[in-house]
Amino acid sequence: MRLALVAVALGLASGAGAGCLPEGKTPSAVQFADGAVIDHIARDGDMLSYTSYDDDGEGMQTSVRWGLYPDHSAYHGEGVRYDWQGTTLPPPAELVAGEEISLSARQVMSGTAQSFVMTVRLIGPAEVQVGDCRYPVLHLAVTMGTAEKVRIEGERWLDPSRLVMWASTTRILDKAGKLERVVTSRATGATE
Repeated sequence: MRLALVAVALGLASGAGAGCLPEGKTPSAVQFADGAVIDHIARDGDMLSYTSYDDDGEGMQTSVRWGLYPDHSAYHGEGVRYDWQGTTLPPPAELVAGEEISLSARQVMSGTAQSFVMTVRLIGPAEVQVGDCRYPVLHLAVTMGTAEKVRIEGERWLDPSRLVMWASTTRILDKAGKLERVVTSRATGATE
């Protein structure tokens, strides 16, 4: 089943046009519809590192494994790291449609550790258009929070070949579990 989904996802029309990223090529920068930019994108095996910017132009350095699982981030001198406690983080391309996985880590920030729980469910293969290019993606449902409470839920459209999240919808919940706000993001361009 896994191989069939990967084959279907990779068999979708790819960005083969002029200016489109070749298969497996991670971009150096991505521009989004809301004006956000991530750049200084670097890939080392299954680890992706990049810098994103807030409205004031301040950069946040982030690293994620497989383009999905948080590893660490730093903003204004404050850092957060995730200790997955020996957990093997499955490559998203190996997820089985409909099955939900739950992963636990210690989230360490300012010397304080707390539990962190992330669930991921593969909805199925899809395709995302970025400018004039079309890229095969995995459509994922994701939650993040603690063992007691989900704080973030949403959907991600992850390109497993390039390790880039081309689009996302994130619902941020307050402490009572009520919707606080919705954040959407969609890539409009990428630089090789």
